Amino acid sequence: MKTRLSVLAMFVLFACVTGKPIPKVTPSVLVKGGTFVFGSSRPCKEEFTCSDIVGSSRMIKAIFPPMEVTLNDFYIDAHEVTNAQYQYCVEMGACPERNFQTFPAAKGVDYNHDPTYNNFPAVGITYSQAEAYCAFVHKRLPTEFEWELVASGDHLVKAGEDIETAEKEKLEFPNDYEQHPERHINPATGKPMHFRDAVSSHSCNGIQIPECSTGLMPSPVGTNQNDVVQIGGGKVYDMTGNVSEWVRAIPVEPDGDHVEYVSCEDDLPDTCKDPHWYFNCDAVYNECKDNCSATDTNCLDKCQSQNAMCKEDSSSNPECKSDAGVFRMCKDTSGGIPICKPYSKPVTQAQLFERFKDNHQLRTKTVVRGCSYGKNCWGYQGNIFVCGARSSTRHIMESIGPDDPTTNPQVGFRCASDLQ
Repeated sequence: MKTRLSVLAMFVLFACVTGKPIPKVTPSVLVKGGTFVFGSSRPCKEEFTCSDIVGSSRMIKAIFPPMEVTLNDFYIDAHEVTNAQYQYCVEMGACPERNFQTFPAAKGVDYNHDPTYNNFPAVGITYSQAEAYCAFVHKRLPTEFEWELVASGDHLVKAGEDIETAEKEKLEFPNDYEQHPERHINPATGKPMHFRDAVSSHSCNGIQIPECSTGLMPSPVGTNQNDVVQIGGGKVYDMTGNVSEWVRAIPVEPDGDHVEYVSCEDDLPDTCKDPHWYFNCDAVYNECKDNCSATDTNCLDKCQSQNAMCKEDSSSNPECKSDAGVFRMCKDTSGGIPICKPYSKPVTQAQLFERFKDNHQLRTKTVVRGCSYGKNCWGYQGNIFVCGARSSTRHIMESIGPDDPTTNPQVGFRCASDLQ
């Protein structure tokens, strides 16, 4: 509470000194800390292609294997930082001016400065510019662990609950699809659509994610009622889309034979077989079937359909069976795609940042989370972009400096703060 009051007082003081109108202060939403499941045991198969996996490590698209991370209580902004807010920081001399100018769709209007776009998200932001703004309002960037806890619906691990059960409680997509599947009905069957089908059919009911928008520019912050996560008594907007967001993260990538994923405690043991990226189709089918009741024909049919698709993919993509793959199958593992030894107990985010503090990539790369208004999401094509909209997907980017002319109009940010 003190932090939020001090930010408001500071804005009022500056407004009095300069005579400039004060931008609205972003509401902060309290997020209660605890242990949650970071990552996913269900890597989105569509997001991986042979060129991505076999002999390549250009980005970590899925956080796998999942792990338990413990967080303290924190506040997160209810929406992304706006043009008016960022420009006020520029006028106060605390933030660098952006190199980004405007969108073609704005038809000559200055997106950064024209009052028409005051309540739109600030875009074309570099990582250091985002840091500067958050410091200006006595906040900081959220960590990727905090961001994912919010995006996945604030689902903490309950006492005595195993990681598999806790993960199932997470929201896979941080928008209204999972909360309100009845809004996405397949007219041919009268049943709720699969998320991918709902998105690719453009039946998104206003969700601002790839293929569900104009693809021309973002929307005003805090206005998309279909892209809202409920946290306690507050609402957090645009975690799925509008603009992708900078977070403080640990940008580790595979390096040769030594896998350094953020959720890996160690490399695989010597009991592992030759590398493979694909699922053991029958093992996955059996696991799926075991989770269905004997009378749930819809569930059983879904498992059968998935098994057929899995076998079709395996037979039609022989190049994916190369021994040069990144993912590996262990002798004592009947299904899944283990890539490393997972953590056996919860760790704090402070321990993770300390572990990777000397990683050279921390100086040149960081992570953006969430998708954007664009018609694809960081290289995803066709239906594959759905993977990029998941709450557990990360996108590694160069953390360019404030003077670098390179900007990306899909990238903005929001701030967070610790309890004081």
